Amino acid sequence: MHGCAGRLDATLRWVPDVRMEYMLLGLMSLCVVSTVVGPTFPGGGALLVIGGMVLGAVILFAPPLPAALTVAIATSKRRRGHQRRSGKSPSCLLFAFVLVAGPAVAAQPEPFTFAGLSGDTTIAELKQRYPQSVVVGQLVYVSARESHDSISTIGMSSTGARRNLTVTFEQRQPSGSPTYPACEKLLSTLTARYGPPNVIEAQEERARNRRFEWKTSTESLTLGCFQLPSQPLYAERLTIASDR
Repeated sequence: MHGCAGRLDATLRWVPDVRMEYMLLGLMSLCVVSTVVGPTFPGGGALLVIGGMVLGAVILFAPPLPAALTVAIATSKRRRGHQRRSGKSPSCLLFAFVLVAGPAVAAQPEPFTFAGLSGDTTIAELKQRYPQSVVVGQLVYVSARESHDSISTIGMSSTGARRNLTVTFEQRQPSGSPTYPACEKLLSTLTARYGPPNVIEAQEERARNRRFEWKTSTESLTLGCFQLPSQPLYAERLTIASDR
């Protein structure tokens, strides 16, 4: 116990004097890697968190310094004292870290949302949000009194690590015939928020289907619309698929 306490005390005294610059440089490198890898591979943004934990563990539990390196520490300490007196402080490294870390954090993609729903929404949250609606397994039949944004059902599903949230827009008129919101209205709202989508078209017997897709490194949002002959384009469903 005394040995661990002494080692921790020595390590804590050693970190501020010797390894601060290297720790900051390591964090800067992690930010760069997270920024480059994050948009390419799902979960790449987590490299910053995992790498920071590893870096902290290495610094905290590093072995005792050799005698030769102890001399170098003293020399480095005197040199830094001279730099501080002359106005040259290692804080410039901290400033550089902020410049690198800022864009790295900003580079994380904004999660897709619709009507307050996202890929992180849970069935428990849906039950609390729609207490008067019917819930069957992972599917919520939104009641007419609680319906908003033309939503009729909200379904949750998962495939491996991917979670899907699907919203349908089919409403029933008093006569029993189905009605759907205009696709253009939803499309303009999503385009204003997430930019122009990719468009995929498909022709069926009587309807022309069109899918609008937005993608990031960890999520995709798909708006499915259809068009019957001599009718405008209607929105049928919206899906948010998340790997986060």
